[in-house]
Amino acid sequence: MTLALLAYMIKDGWSGIYRRLALVNAVIAAAWTLILIARIKPLSYLLPIMAEGGPGTWLILGYILFIMIGFCGFIGFSTLYKQLEEEGRVVDGRLASIGLFTLFIGATLATMLLGVGGAIGGYARSVQHLPTQQVQAILEPFVDVITAFTIIAVLGVLFNVVTIIRSKQIPKGE
Repeated sequence: MTLALLAYMIKDGWSGIYRRLALVNAVIAAAWTLILIARIKPLSYLLPIMAEGGPGTWLILGYILFIMIGFCGFIGFSTLYKQLEEEGRVVDGRLASIGLFTLFIGATLATMLLGVGGAIGGYARSVQHLPTQQVQAILEPFVDVITAFTIIAVLGVLFNVVTIIRSKQIPKGE
């Protein structure tokens, strides 16, 4: 996202940015749902993979977390930022930007990678019938990357919380 696009988005306030990103996440979640229920190969393998557990748990967890964090999380912050705007409070734009980007990038990539890892591991387990050790070897490279993006998402939440707490009341008449 360029600075010009961010400046354009900020003109509607932080709540508007979070609302837009919540809607983007809702569209992606809807597309992901369609992919999961598709009856077209290789996508038709995804539902049986979820039913088997193991890598399937990764897949369904990535999907559910994306919906919960992506949509609900951004709507939650949108509501909080809107309340600040209605109260006439001003936020540190730089801190809010850091919170926005780290939350969006971290949450989106962590949950997507969780789902992708589950789909790949589940395919290896359910379709290729690979032994458990080989499936675990397929999943292992995802763990550290997912952990890193999860930490980034958590930092995004914390940056947003600090931004909200540090918001300042604008004196009347200014």
